[in-house]
This record gives sequence, C-alpha cells and structure tokens, in this order.
Amino acid sequence: MENQKCLRVLHPNVQGQSRLLVSSNGSLSLNTQNRGKKRKNDENLGSAKCKRKDGIFIDSDLKKAVKTASTSTQTDSLQSTTETPPPTAPAATTSTQATIDMLTNDTAPAQYWEALAEKRREALEDTLQENQKLHEKNKELESEVSVLKEENKLLEDMVEEAKQLAALVQSVTGGEAE
Repeated sequence: MENQKCLRVLHPNVQGQSRLLVSSNGSLSLNTQNRGKKRKNDENLGSAKCKRKDGIFIDSDLKKAVKTASTSTQTDSLQSTTETPPPTAPAATTSTQATIDMLTNDTAPAQYWEALAEKRREALEDTLQENQKLHEKNKELESEVSVLKEENKLLEDMVEEAKQLAALVQSVTGGEAE
C-alpha cells in the first residue's frame, strides 16, 4: 500500500491557462493557450509541395541524393583458371544428419518426442522440488507467525495489567502524577 501513488489534480491552475484534454480513445494531452503570433495557412505548409499524382508530399528543401558508383576488384585471370576446387567438408556426423532429417521430414521421429518428454520431466522434477522447499518454508513461517502472535497477545495482557497497576498506585498516592 505504501507503493501506491496518490491522486493528482488533472487541471492546472488558472494562471497557467493550460488544460488537460482527454480524447475519445482515452489518451491525455496538454493544451496550452498561446497568445503569440498567429500563423497563416500558407506558413504551416512550409516548403512541402504535392508533386506526385498519388498525393504524397515531397519536401523540396531536401538535397538531391548523391550518386554513388560501386567499384570492384578483378582477380588475376591465371589464378582463376588454375584454381583447385575447395576442400570438401568432413562427412556429417550421425547426430547432425539426424537433426537435418528431423527438420526436413513432415513428422518428427520418436527420438525427438522422447527427448522432449525427458526435458519436460526434468523440468517438472525441478519445479516439484522447489515447490516442496517453498511449502516447508511456508509452514515454518506460519508457525513462527503463530508463536509471535501468542507472544504479542501475552505482552498486550501485561501492558493492560501494568496500566491497571499504575492507576492503582496513582489512586493510592493521592493522584500525583510523576
């Protein structure tokens, strides 16, 4: 409850002449009234002119795109003619081949489902163990809370008895408060 923020006034004071506006979709915006220079409609358009048939505006102030040329290097023709074929990759291992087969087939093999079931079983076991630990800790805390409540009740009774004893002593001594 301490983390909750308090409510604030939505509209500011009259001196600021600003208003909080809520749109129909629920979004908020702050509207301030300026008494400065009013703009004309042609000032709002700026330099954007509609130059296309589809109604898309193009800003005429943008600089023209710089043309770039791509360059490439040419290798020696002798080297390319005497090039040896690249060495072949080592033969795929059985696990890699099995993975490729699994990914390319329409249905997954039984090994995939067994591995998936084993991973989920291990995850469930871990969760179960964590749950049991939390349950035990919860019981310990509940017992500690009950002990503290009993102790608190005893202390409240002692305070009440002390108040009564203080009132008795005060009445015997003639009502003098120290």
